[in-house]
Amino acid sequence: MRSSIAAIAFAVVASAHASESNPISKVLQMITDLQGNILAEGSSAQKEYDSYVAYCQDRSQNIGHEVKHAKGNQEALQATIEEETATIGTLQAKLEELASDMASDESDLKRATALREQETEDFASEESDLKDISDALERAISHFSKNGQAALLQEKGASSITGALNVMVDATAMSSEDASRLTALVQERSLEKTEESGSDDDTDFELGSPAAAHYESHSAGVMGTLQSLYDRAESQLSKVRQTESASQQNYQRLRQSIEDEVQLAKKDMHATKAGIAESREAVSVATGDLDMTSKDLEQDIAAKEALHHECMTAAQEFQSKINARQSEMNALSAAKKAIEESSSGALMQTYTAQVSFTQLASRSESRTVEVVHFVRKLAKRIKSASLAQLASRMSSALRLGSAGSVAPFDKIKGLLSDMNSQLEAEADAESSHKLYCDKQTSATQTHNEETSAELSALNAKFDQKKASLVKMRELIATLHKELASIARFEAKASLMRSEEVAVFSKNKAEMQKGLNGIRLALKILKEKYGTALGAISGLLEVVEADFAQGLAVLVADEESRASYYNSEVKPNFELEAAAKKADLQYKVKEYKSMDKVLSETSGDISNVQSRLNAILEFDSMIKKSCTALPLSYEGRKGRREAELAGLKQAEEGLEGTAFLETRSSRKLRGAKHSA
Repeated sequence: MRSSIAAIAFAVVASAHASESNPISKVLQMITDLQGNILAEGSSAQKEYDSYVAYCQDRSQNIGHEVKHAKGNQEALQATIEEETATIGTLQAKLEELASDMASDESDLKRATALREQETEDFASEESDLKDISDALERAISHFSKNGQAALLQEKGASSITGALNVMVDATAMSSEDASRLTALVQERSLEKTEESGSDDDTDFELGSPAAAHYESHSAGVMGTLQSLYDRAESQLSKVRQTESASQQNYQRLRQSIEDEVQLAKKDMHATKAGIAESREAVSVATGDLDMTSKDLEQDIAAKEALHHECMTAAQEFQSKINARQSEMNALSAAKKAIEESSSGALMQTYTAQVSFTQLASRSESRTVEVVHFVRKLAKRIKSASLAQLASRMSSALRLGSAGSVAPFDKIKGLLSDMNSQLEAEADAESSHKLYCDKQTSATQTHNEETSAELSALNAKFDQKKASLVKMRELIATLHKELASIARFEAKASLMRSEEVAVFSKNKAEMQKGLNGIRLALKILKEKYGTALGAISGLLEVVEADFAQGLAVLVADEESRASYYNSEVKPNFELEAAAKKADLQYKVKEYKSMDKVLSETSGDISNVQSRLNAILEFDSMIKKSCTALPLSYEGRKGRREAELAGLKQAEEGLEGTAFLETRSSRKLRGAKHSA
C-alpha cells in the first residue's frame, strides 16, 4: 500500500516540475474553457428563448382575444342585421295596417258626413212641416179665443179649420180620430145653422145668444182638441229639434273621434316611417361594420396562424441548437477522455523529468493522493460519470507530474474547482431547462385543451349543420316529388279535359246534325202535305223537342265541366304548384346558405385540426426533449447535489481542513443517492 502511495506521490512531484511547454495540459484546459463557453452560451440562449416564448404566448393570447372579440362582434352585428330586418318587416306591415285604417276611417267619415247631410235635409223638411202645423193650430186657437163659439159656425172659419185639419192629417201630426171628431163638430154645427136659417148660405150665419149654451160644450171640445194637438205639435217639434241637436253632437263627436284617429295614425305613420329609416340605416351601418369586422377577423386569424408557425419554427430551431450544443459537449468530453486516458504514458516520457524519491514525502502530496482516491470511490458509489472522469484526470495529473510552474496539487485543485463550476453551471442550465419544460408543457396542455374543446364544438356544430342539411335535402327532394306529382295530375286532368271536350264536340255535332235533319224533315213535310200527316209531324216534333233538350243538356253539362275545370281544378293545381315552387325556392336558398355555413365550418375544423396537430407535434417534441434522459430531473438533481457535496469535501480534504472517509459503507454528509 505504501509503495503505491509513494509511486503516486512521485508522479505528482514529477508533474509539478514539468516544463511549461506541456501541450496536453493546455489542450485540456482549452477544452474545459470551451465547455464553459458552451454552457454559458446555452444559458444565455435559454434566457433569450424564454423571453421569446413569453412574447409568443402574450401575442397569441392577445390575438386570441382579438379573434374572440371579433367573432363576438360579428355575431352581434349579424343579430343586429336580422333584428333590424325583422323590425323593418314589422314596421312595414304596421305602416300598411295604418294606411288601411286611415282609408277605413276616411271612408267612415265620408259615409257619416253623407248621412248627416241627409239627416239635416230631413230635419229641415220635418221642422218646416211641424212649424206650419203648429202655426196653423196656433192661429186656430187664437181665432177661437177671440171670436168665441161663433167662430165654429162661420164658413170661412170652418173652411180654415178643416183645411188646417186636413194639413195636419196629411202631415200625420194628428190622428184620424181627432180629425174626424173635429170635422164632425164643424159639420154638425154647420148643419144646425142651415136648418135654423133655412138657407144653404153659411156666410151670414151668426151665433145667437140662445144657442150659446148649446154650443158651449162643442166649443170647449174643439178648443181642447186644438190645444192638445198644438201641444203635441210643439212637443214633436221640440223632440225633432232635440233629436237633430243630439244627432249633430253625435256627428261632431264621431267626426272629431275619426279625425283624432286619423291624426294619431298620421303621427304613428310618421314615427313608423322614421323607425323604418332608422332600421335601414342601422342595417346599412351594421352591414358595413360586419364587412370590416369580417376582414379584421380574417387578418387576425391569418396573423395568429403566422405567429404560430413562426413560434413553432423558433422552438424547433432552439431545440436544434440545444441538441447541437449537447452533441458538442459530448464530443468535447469524449475528446478529453481520450486524451487523458491515452496520453498519460507518452506525456510522462516526453515532458516529465526524473526526480529524487526523497522529494515526494511532503504532506500535501499525501493529501492529494488521498483526495484522488476519495473522488474515485465517491464516483463509484454514486455512479457519477463526471466524478469518474474527474478522478481519471486527477490520476493523470499525478502520473504526469509537474507541468511547468503548476504543481500537481494546484492542478488537481484547479480540476476540482472547474468541475464544481461545471456542475453548478449544469445545475443552472438544467434548472432553467426544467422551468422551460414545465412552462412549455403547461402552456401546450392548455392550448391542447382549448383547441380540442374548440374542435369538439366545431365538430358538434358541423354534425348539427350536416343533419339539418340532410333534412333540408330530404325536404327539397320531397318538394320535387310533390311538384312532379302535381304536374302529373295536372297533365292527367288536362288530358281528361281534352278528352271530354273531344267527346262533347263529337256528341254536339251529332246532336246538332240530328236536330237539323228533323227540322228539315218537318219543313219539307209541312210544305208538301200541310196538316195531312199530323201524326208523323207530331212525332217528329216530339223528337225535335227531345233532340233540342238533349243538345241543351249536353251544352249545359259541357259549360258546367268547363267552368269547374277553369275555376276550380286548374287554379288549384296552379296555386298548389306555385306554393310548392315558392317553398322549394326558399328551401333551396336556405340549403345553399346552410351548405356554405357547413363548408366554412369544415374549413374551420381543418384549420383547428391543423393547429391541434402542430400543438401535439410541439408537445411531442417538448416531451422528447424534457424526458429523453435516463434519469428523472429529481434523480439528476439528487446526484448532482451529491457530486457537489463530494467536491466540496474533496476541496476541504485537499486543504487539510476535513477528514476524508473513503469506505463505501459510509456516506458523505448531505449527499443523496440516486438510482
